[in-house]
Amino acid sequence: MKKSFKLTVITALAVSSFILHPSSLKAQTSATYSSNLLTAPIVCQHTITNLAAGLYNTNRIFAMVCPIDLLGASVTISTGTLDCEPLACVGGTHAQKRAWWAGKRGGEQDKLAITGDGAYRVRFGANPLGDATVVDDNGNPIDLANYPNRIVKGSYHAWMKLTGGTQVNAIRAQIKVSAQYAEYDAAGSTPAETDTNGNQTRKANTHDLHCHVTLTNAPAGVTTFTGANVNDLGESPVTGLAQNIFNSRSTLDYDGTHEIIDPGLPNGSPATAPLQQIVGHWNVLNISGGAAAWESAGMTISGTEIDLVTNHIQIEVGPSKHLQPQDWNSMLQFFRYRRLYLNSSVRATGYGGSGGTVDMPLNTPDANTVPGLAVDQQVVQIAYATPSDPTTPVTGQINSDAASVASILAATTPTPISGATATAIKTMQPREVKVCDDSGNPFYIIVMATGGYTKP
Repeated sequence: MKKSFKLTVITALAVSSFILHPSSLKAQTSATYSSNLLTAPIVCQHTITNLAAGLYNTNRIFAMVCPIDLLGASVTISTGTLDCEPLACVGGTHAQKRAWWAGKRGGEQDKLAITGDGAYRVRFGANPLGDATVVDDNGNPIDLANYPNRIVKGSYHAWMKLTGGTQVNAIRAQIKVSAQYAEYDAAGSTPAETDTNGNQTRKANTHDLHCHVTLTNAPAGVTTFTGANVNDLGESPVTGLAQNIFNSRSTLDYDGTHEIIDPGLPNGSPATAPLQQIVGHWNVLNISGGAAAWESAGMTISGTEIDLVTNHIQIEVGPSKHLQPQDWNSMLQFFRYRRLYLNSSVRATGYGGSGGTVDMPLNTPDANTVPGLAVDQQVVQIAYATPSDPTTPVTGQINSDAASVASILAATTPTPISGATATAIKTMQPREVKVCDDSGNPFYIIVMATGGYTKP
């Protein structure tokens, strides 16, 4: 077996002192690094004295700076605003209830709103608005002591808290009230509900005012809520990393290559196959026949290259050239939990933004597009001298007033004729009537009429 060895011996260095720089291990938790999310370096500062005189000045300072990749700190703060309005359709005066039902921040019944001249086209007469009924989507009554206000603008979130820590709650509500009012073609001359200015076009015997809203226990007005802060602390560095690096580098090792040719002994007795011993990093290398120190050097084997054709084994000794402190740190933290942080503005817009602020939904939509049930008492069709201009003279009018029928019948004691009923004489509807022309010839027409009756 032929052995050859080429060895480079590192000049021995004696370490006289070792100091951890003040910005090393604790730097990544300082205000500077956490606010800027910068990676803190591991800095080994030391002085060395070379035994080979004349190469270096005694006690010359050296440093090895190794940036370590650590996850920086992050803070997430959630804020939201609720704009709320008192639910004035229950309790209070008629004027307050009407104003709530007419307002955009209330029931949004536009026709109840006051006109530009301070009067109304819809007037309630002697029938003031009553308290509305408030139920949830299942028809169960809602306790307004727990949900006194309506959310007009903003979006409710479970993390919102009132002063003292009380949870902000919200519930969808259906609000309804039955009203009696008359509609006119012009605004009243006064704000009075009994004003009769203009021509009456419709009178509701009962009309349901109805809306869907979201109720809450949040206070009236605009309130800003701040959610609990979510703080992700920066990753902690490996304990004693700088010291361990120094310790591993302070003990000098041999560096070089050693080549072995092992063809085996095919003609021996017994015969020996080639490459009987495979050398790897689990071994150390000691060499005899050279310097005395080599016999017990325990050289670190960093790599082995085996040629199966020529039976050559090349052994590399010394520190691994490809491993640096950063690699060591990565291996030690291989199983760490690494949080994936996505800026909220990136998720919302695709672009990064300062502060990562993203607006929450601003409006709480209501369902007021479908009018409530109406039972009309009177409908009036009017023709004006100038069509659609109620300030011009009336040129024609059809007044369909159920109350007029009741007034006529109440003035006498009607008796239904044969074939008519008590209900028929109170109901005006299209009926076929037989009439005659001037010559006495009969013919038929259809008219709006009640059933026939006689009276004393």
